[in-house]
Amino acid sequence: MKYRLWWIASALFLQLLVASGTGQGQWIQTAGPKAESAIIAMMAIDSSAGGPRLLAGDYSGDILVSTDKGVSWTATAWLGSSVYTFFAASGSTIFVGTLNAGVFMSTDAGATWTASNAGRSSGLMSSVSTVVLQSGDSVAFASSPLDTLYVSKKTGTHWSTWSASHAGLNTRNAVSDVVSAGARLFAGTYSDGVFVSTDNGTTWSASSAGLTAGFVNDLATSGADIFAATGGGGVFRSTNAGASWTAVNNGLSTYDVRKVITAGNGLYAGTAGGGVFLSTDQGDHWTSWAIPGVLTPIDDLCATADSVLFAGTEADGVFKTTLPTENWTDASTGLNLNYLGVRGILVRGSNMFAGDPNGTGLYVSSDHGASWSRRSMNAPLGALVYSSAANSTALFVGTTEGPFKSTDSGTTWGPDSSGIGAVAVFSLAADDSIVVAGTLGFGLYVSTNNGATWAQKTNGLTAGTVYSLTIVGRTLIAGTSGVGYFLSSDRGNSWTPCSNGLNNLIGRALFYDGTRLYGGTYGGVYVSTNMGTSWQIDTLGMGAASVRALFGDGVNVYAGTLNAGIFQLPYGGTQWTSRNTGLTDLGVFSFGVVGDTLFAGTASSGVWKCPRSLLTSVSPPASQKPGAITLEQNFPNPFNPSTVVRYGLPSRSAVVLTVFNALGQHIATLVNETQDPGYHEVTFNGSNLASGVYFYRLQAGSSVKTMKLMVLR
Repeated sequence: MKYRLWWIASALFLQLLVASGTGQGQWIQTAGPKAESAIIAMMAIDSSAGGPRLLAGDYSGDILVSTDKGVSWTATAWLGSSVYTFFAASGSTIFVGTLNAGVFMSTDAGATWTASNAGRSSGLMSSVSTVVLQSGDSVAFASSPLDTLYVSKKTGTHWSTWSASHAGLNTRNAVSDVVSAGARLFAGTYSDGVFVSTDNGTTWSASSAGLTAGFVNDLATSGADIFAATGGGGVFRSTNAGASWTAVNNGLSTYDVRKVITAGNGLYAGTAGGGVFLSTDQGDHWTSWAIPGVLTPIDDLCATADSVLFAGTEADGVFKTTLPTENWTDASTGLNLNYLGVRGILVRGSNMFAGDPNGTGLYVSSDHGASWSRRSMNAPLGALVYSSAANSTALFVGTTEGPFKSTDSGTTWGPDSSGIGAVAVFSLAADDSIVVAGTLGFGLYVSTNNGATWAQKTNGLTAGTVYSLTIVGRTLIAGTSGVGYFLSSDRGNSWTPCSNGLNNLIGRALFYDGTRLYGGTYGGVYVSTNMGTSWQIDTLGMGAASVRALFGDGVNVYAGTLNAGIFQLPYGGTQWTSRNTGLTDLGVFSFGVVGDTLFAGTASSGVWKCPRSLLTSVSPPASQKPGAITLEQNFPNPFNPSTVVRYGLPSRSAVVLTVFNALGQHIATLVNETQDPGYHEVTFNGSNLASGVYFYRLQAGSSVKTMKLMVLR
């Protein structure tokens, strides 16, 4: 889809290596979890030079071409920015719009691409559309969140700004699509519905009567009718040249519609949550054409001249079917694969589960990470997995849509949210008598019937966000965002602060080894020998690393950090030891053990593993200088009110890190200085922002990277 920018990743399997002559363990990357790169834009063309071909653009900025109807794909160009949309102009000219690199143009059916931004002041680009006017001239329209609308009458070689006051379009929004219908042009926008022009785009006026959803993802024409695919309102139809609109959603299972096209025997809609739908009566009725096994949104649809329909998904690749039959087959060979980040590792027997914090779901491996498969949670599309816990009868995962539970060792999952609802669950703890959930903004919930029902328990708890939890007998301990740790001796009915001695009050992790209680903070690890009555700093060998996970295997305590990797401390020990040999992703957020193997879930490169028996000697310090500029997903995300952005510099660079909203308006400058090589992090406080999607942009030298963050009130 044109506005969704989730960070999606995948993996490749490496063999276990042992550092010769030292006896120390070396981490190796498992085979996942993984997902196909998001296919945001697709187009079918019939090239006089190369025959019929398909073009696909993905989140990472690659242009991929298939000349065999999706049997295989070849990357032909990397544009350096997420590809939003394709559109063909007159002759063999093709435009592509990107997130922050502007417009590119190809005159050889997508084989080569050149930047086409003359006259444009902004690299931000949400769409490029081409329409043929009544005069027969070809005009390309390009919209930017910063500048609203550009026009080119020279096949994209030069662009001119059409000011909002002249054009009549609202400067607060970006244009998602432009289509022609008879003598009129229609422009769909991302916040204010549809606009119409009767003078070839010189002036525009609102044309949204009856259109109750202002977020228009796409426009299409079918005969004399015009269709609008909207986010939240489903599909709308106009039968009177845009004078009025009527919702036509009979049969749709979701109203988040990303794409609508006409092809073969009817009208097709791609959705986020219900797959593909077909209408053969101009939208009056819809029939599901869901793609089996596909759990992620349909970001784009296109069809070839001989009626082969293609669907591009957000994390499942490309699928195709030959119309008029419904028989979807995978058409993803050659598409990019990237690693996913992992926030929660859960082990049951030989099965290991890993949760993705970017919305592709839950993954399982039964062979020590040699292979992974996605496991349906029966959760809403895009639910982010942040935490996990288990007792003897059930497995639990915490998501942005509430808790989910499995009572059959992870084979099937379902929502477990009676009394708690679809709140973001950042932390979980469980034993056979109680399950505790820490939330984003709503404090703590407790279930005494294995998750069947939940009750909010916040008496004495002065923090709304709970990052960590542990259960010690009848005592509960909770780590919060900015108020330190709290203790309950009555199973959550009342809470008292227990932060004496803490210099950092962000309690990101907790672990109890039977004698000592460990608390992980943004300033290292603290230890308490009296169940939290008092704390002492315990960072010898670690320093003030920002701790994200604590885990014990009965012999050693392991600490996962934001950017310093993994540290190990023997039970009762006094000095932490770095354990990062072979580990290239030094953001570690979760741990798990299967047999003698320790597994670590990382920020953006899947799950890593190392035999515990080899984690016995001092590892050399791992380099914290990345090989290339990196920008990681902020954490937590969604957040309220603050989040941390982490990035890496391979060399000393002039750095500008900014935040802007979905309209391209500047919100904040987080960094504007020259910085040394290495990993850096900065905290962004969004307490003055409304709920919604925002973007953060890193410019380091000539490199620019952009990612999405979400404020959730």
